[in-house]
Amino acid sequence: MNIVEGLEKWVIYGLYLMFILTIINSCNSCNSNRGQTRLKKELINLKLEVDSLYNIVQKKPFLTKEEMKQLLNENMWKFLEIEELSDKNHIPINQFKHNREKHNNPD
Repeated sequence: MNIVEGLEKWVIYGLYLMFILTIINSCNSCNSNRGQTRLKKELINLKLEVDSLYNIVQKKPFLTKEEMKQLLNENMWKFLEIEELSDKNHIPINQFKHNREKHNNPD
């Protein structure tokens, strides 16, 4: 066996190996393209969902700063009144609330 014949044999084996690796690599790229397509579809669906949520939020009425202050002030005074009564009489706040609901809603 000659060195040139041995070298030719290894070159042919190398070409076969390169051909097989090229085929494996092309199959792998098909799978990644399919995965990219799936991810693109999921991104489109998420974008549509976010856009629809944005549109829903835009249609809902929001309180202005003044309306929020007014609501807080009204509710805070009620709470402070109940707290003051509970401190004076040494009774838990929940009992006053329960009594007030009972008197306001006679069944």
